Amino acid sequence: TKWCGDAEGSLQNDLISGEGGIVSAEPARLVNQLADVAALDPALPAILASGTLAEIQAAMTALPNQDFTTAYTAYLAKFSDRCLDELKLESPTLADDPLMLLRTIGGLAARRRAGGADSVARLTAASSPPPRERAEARVARTLAWRPLRRLIFSWVLRQARTRVRCRENLRFERTRVFGRVRRLFVEAGRRLVAEGRLARADDVFYLHVDEVLGVVEGTVSSADLGALADARRHEFAAYRTQPAPADRFETRGAVWVGHDFQAVATGVSAGPVGEERRGIGCCPGLVEGRARVITDPRDASLVPGDILVAERTDPGWILLFPSASAVVVERGSVLSHSAIVSRELGLPAVVSVPGLTSWLHDGDIIRVNGTTGVVQRLAAVQTLPVTGSGPADRDPVSEAARA
Repeated sequence: TKWCGDAEGSLQNDLISGEGGIVSAEPARLVNQLADVAALDPALPAILASGTLAEIQAAMTALPNQDFTTAYTAYLAKFSDRCLDELKLESPTLADDPLMLLRTIGGLAARRRAGGADSVARLTAASSPPPRERAEARVARTLAWRPLRRLIFSWVLRQARTRVRCRENLRFERTRVFGRVRRLFVEAGRRLVAEGRLARADDVFYLHVDEVLGVVEGTVSSADLGALADARRHEFAAYRTQPAPADRFETRGAVWVGHDFQAVATGVSAGPVGEERRGIGCCPGLVEGRARVITDPRDASLVPGDILVAERTDPGWILLFPSASAVVVERGSVLSHSAIVSRELGLPAVVSVPGLTSWLHDGDIIRVNGTTGVVQRLAAVQTLPVTGSGPADRDPVSEAARA
């Protein structure tokens, strides 16, 4: 800001974009490649998009050319652990339930056959020169007569680019470790079922690690693991009906006795009122389109031009990115997974938008500025005209290209 006059505070996003070598962006590119292969078969896209898992597997087996099956198997071998809630051992992986992946591929493949292209590819093609090159040229002009600053800036930038890439790649390796541990406990659950100690294999996730190991070593305080799992499953089910606690809260005395989780005032403003909210811009671009407010990406589908809106995302959401024209997230930072992947894909993105999902409704027409971090609602879903040439009829990709 001081050295380069970056009043909008967005220059760093452009400078660390397009780094390459970030493994988190690879799933989106591979999914697009899988869609290209699937689109070569006239019947496969529809089966992938709407068939049951058994029907899809039968169709894949019957393909005269096994290129798609080979590429799909290779994807699962590398990225099956990169799933929703990937750092929870109880979360099913794509190897357990690949339907979300298959549905995404099928939708993109059907679009290919209809003559369309995915939003990421169109947006990336529309950006010339790339934001990274424009940002580098801007820095070069600003620091042209400041050799010492230019030297320091170049060193810091080089280190930042390397560390962001290494940090994100390390997170993927952590995910792979969790995947290995998950498989160990899944197998432990199966064996405990076979021995009559659990009613179902996934009950193992309602036990403590020490309890699972203790039943083998003879150190567990109670060998009735089934009763423990049943009690905890019932208790956990009740949590789903309760409202989420505040971001920060206080308790007094024993946490589970007479507490009421008093919210702590943080002094953080809820942001502008009305039809505009401001977050952190993570990838430049100006996009208008329909907001798709998604709480569960497993059954979500986006059409060209839709803007993905979510309270939070994790690496499992990457399968939706190729179909989105922009991404807006209520939580997150410039180093969150959605921000890093969006920069690599050239997908306009804004994160850390206060009250986003309680403000926007599915179907609202919004404008997203990935540079300034401003999100505007142009038309609420309940007031949209049935016909006409309002904002809903604009081409979001054309808007981004003009920006």
